[in-house]
Amino acid sequence: MGTYVPNQGTIFSSHPRLLEQDLSGKVALVTGATRGIGRAIALHLASRGASILASSSSHKSLYMIESLAAEVKEIYKTSNYQCPRVVGVAANLLSPDFADSIANEIRDTFNSKVHIIVNNAAYTDFRPMGDLDAEGMIIYAAVKSAMESLTRSWADILSADRRTHGTTANSLLVGPTASESFLEKGAPQFRAQVLNQKNGPTAHNGVGMPNDIANVVGLLASERAHWINGSTVGADGGMAKVL
Repeated sequence: MGTYVPNQGTIFSSHPRLLEQDLSGKVALVTGATRGIGRAIALHLASRGASILASSSSHKSLYMIESLAAEVKEIYKTSNYQCPRVVGVAANLLSPDFADSIANEIRDTFNSKVHIIVNNAAYTDFRPMGDLDAEGMIIYAAVKSAMESLTRSWADILSADRRTHGTTANSLLVGPTASESFLEKGAPQFRAQVLNQKNGPTAHNGVGMPNDIANVVGLLASERAHWINGSTVGADGGMAKVL
């Protein structure tokens, strides 16, 4: 679990530590890795030995990737393992050049090799349900369904191609999580639930932390999860059951 510090407005790992080095030699692309869930995922994968290509939305926020790299170095400081690389790239999800920026960095920095891709970057506009218009709700619902369908298609295509056989593709259904974005833009009653960690909208009566999501992503990225493919995996503390 992580900790929310109200006066700093930051979600951070309580005890970042070195984990089993089962991802050593791997390269992981984590989009939207400057803070919140994306940063927790990048830190988790790096603590297991994976080198990280971490994207930020602009050059102004690349310093957050630099601080992530420093945190990873601190974890490995007293170990005998080689510290993985953490490289930042400015790539705005809303820009038509997003994919090219990422691909060029993978080519130039990691010799066109990438083993794990985490499509975490997102853009959203939190508003009360009553303020949503029909167009906004239609687009939101359609995109979520399209992503789940795309994941299943990727799983079929990657499994059928001998060059990528063994590659898995899954989507993660994330429930209310105490990320900076959620705390800044979420409904006031949810923010209060985050702070006191009770009477939350999940079966656990709480709200998830970024590290909770990172742990699930870490499982899906491991060889132990090779039999999970083309699935939509819930990481919501049982919220789906509550609904």
